[in-house]
Amino acid sequence: MKTNLPLLQVTGNTFVDALREMERDHAVWFNTSKFSAEYPAVEARKNASRDRYLAAYRAANPTHIAC
Repeated sequence: MKTNLPLLQVTGNTFVDALREMERDHAVWFNTSKFSAEYPAVEARKNASRDRYLAAYRAANPTHIAC
């Protein structure tokens, strides 16, 4: 899987790092053809990074409702 996206810079803030990872994986997923052989792996990675982001969001904002 080739991408023009820059390497993810780790800030040390779990919430910000998870957000950046999710945005990067979403961009790769969005630009991958649904009919390509790599689509299932790209989609799984996007879903996993979204789950990590939601967990970090809930930890940072315990009173918010995240769906």
